[in-house]
Amino acid sequence: VVSTQSTGGTSGKKTAGNIKVIKHIVRTEGLAGMGRGLGITVCREFISCGFYFSTYEWMIQRFRGPHKRIDELTPIHMILAGGISGMLSWGINYPVDVVKSRVQIDGMNGPREYTSSYHCFRRMKAATGWSGLYRGVSATLMRAFPTNAAMLPAYSISLNFLMKLKGQRELLY
Repeated sequence: VVSTQSTGGTSGKKTAGNIKVIKHIVRTEGLAGMGRGLGITVCREFISCGFYFSTYEWMIQRFRGPHKRIDELTPIHMILAGGISGMLSWGINYPVDVVKSRVQIDGMNGPREYTSSYHCFRRMKAATGWSGLYRGVSATLMRAFPTNAAMLPAYSISLNFLMKLKGQRELLY
């Protein structure tokens, strides 16, 4: 909530420092206001991580095949698996992220519009259709490929390296 509100929500304009935003939220909504959007954030993370890691693992297993060891995979395989899994995760999960952001900034500049995340989703879908829930997704997808193409393979390579140093067997990814 603090991060979203201190940057002015989706407008990107800086409105106040984090401490000022925290004081404002606690003063106007009580301590419970700090958790606004927590449920939809957990939902977003659950969906995102589920698609992200399962897609990555599935692709790595397909590239590996039944007879290759993990260290026989080329970097391009891992880069493709990471980048594509990140893009798929964001593509599927983007509307949830849009709703989460709307819920978190709701009421910042006037009365609150939404009674729940589901209410926000219904109102947005009724007003703009699915296209409104996917507005801005192209920039997110362009960022998702290089970010995830680097992150998951780097994690996998580092983890396998550390496991070899400890004398343990490699992981499957």
